[in-house]
Amino acid sequence: IIFMENDGNQKARIWTSPGAGFSGEELYFSTGDTTADLVIDENGNVGIGTAIPSAKLHVAGPVTDVGLKISHPTTAGIEGVDFTGLEFAYGGGSSKIARILGQTVSGGGGNLYFQTPTTGTSDPYTTKMTLLRSGNVGIGTTGPAAKLHVDGSGAGGGVCVTSDGTCGAVPTGGQISAETTLNTGADYAEYFTAEEDLTPGDLVSLNPATGHVRAYRDGDHILGLVSTDPGVIGNSELANQSNTVLVALVGQVPFKEAQVIVKNGKIWTHDQKPVGYLLASGNVYINFSSADHEQSQQIHEQSQQSLRQAREIASLKQENKELKLRLERENTELKQRLENLEKLLKK
Repeated sequence: IIFMENDGNQKARIWTSPGAGFSGEELYFSTGDTTADLVIDENGNVGIGTAIPSAKLHVAGPVTDVGLKISHPTTAGIEGVDFTGLEFAYGGGSSKIARILGQTVSGGGGNLYFQTPTTGTSDPYTTKMTLLRSGNVGIGTTGPAAKLHVDGSGAGGGVCVTSDGTCGAVPTGGQISAETTLNTGADYAEYFTAEEDLTPGDLVSLNPATGHVRAYRDGDHILGLVSTDPGVIGNSELANQSNTVLVALVGQVPFKEAQVIVKNGKIWTHDQKPVGYLLASGNVYINFSSADHEQSQQIHEQSQQSLRQAREIASLKQENKELKLRLERENTELKQRLENLEKLLKK
C-alpha cells in the first residue's frame, strides 16, 4: 500500500516482501523510501530501526539517538507528574513484578524511581531505589543526601562489600560490612567539644573541670593531636555542631614542634610526658588510651620521684663536701694553734 499526495509524491508505504532470510510473513512500514522504519515479523515481534526484531519490541538506532522516549504534552514546569516508563508483569499484566517510574521536578528534569510490590503481586508498588536529578542514588530512601545513601533498619539493613558473593557478617541498619577497608587518611579521630579555638597539629588535653578539650597545659591529661587527615572518624554526630574539634587518638599525625620536645626519636611534652614516636615523614605516631595515660602518669610520677631523690642525694653530697672542707680547715687551724702553744711553752 502506497500513500501519495495529489502531486504524485510518495508519503508512506506498507508492504510485505519475502527475500533472503525472510519468510514472507513480515510486514513493513515506511514513511518515505523503501527503507522500513517499522517491522512486524511472523512471531509478532516489532522492530523499530531494525528489520530483524529479536524481542516483542526491539528498538535500534545510532548511539547518539534516543531509543525510546516517553513524554507528556502539557506537563512542562509542573512538579510531581509521574510517568511509568517501563513495567514488568505476567498473567496478562495483572500480576506485578516491577516498574521504573519517572517524575518531573520543578525547574526541569526529573527523578527515576525503581519500584516493586511490597510483598504479593497485587500489592501497591513501593520505591526501593531512587536516582535523583542531581545524580544522588538512594537505596531505602527517596531523598538521598549523598552520591550513595543507604537507609535501612534491622538485620540486612546495612551495606555489605564482598568479593565472593557471601556476606559473612550481615550488617544492620547504618552499618557497613567489608572484607578490607582502604583509607588514604592516616589516623583514627573523634569529635570532641572544645572550650577554645584550636588548629590542626595542636597538642590537646581534657580540662578535668569541664571535660572539654583545650590546648595542653603542664599537668593535664593528654588526649591527642588535632587531626589533619583522618582515615576513620568517630562521634560524627557532633560534626555539624559549633565548638567542636576533631582529635586524632591513634595514627600518624603532623605536630607543632614548638609545643613539644623532640629527643632521640621520641616526642615529649615540656613536662616530660610521652607523646609518641617521630616518623621519617616528620609526623608523630601516637596511640593514646586511658590505660596508656594511667601508665604514662605512673611513669611520670616515678620519674619525678626519682628526680627529686637525685636532687636530694646531690644536695647531701654537696653538704657533705662542704662539711668535710670545713672540718679540714678547722683541723688545720687547730694544728696551727697547738704548734704555737708548744713554741710558747718552750720559751
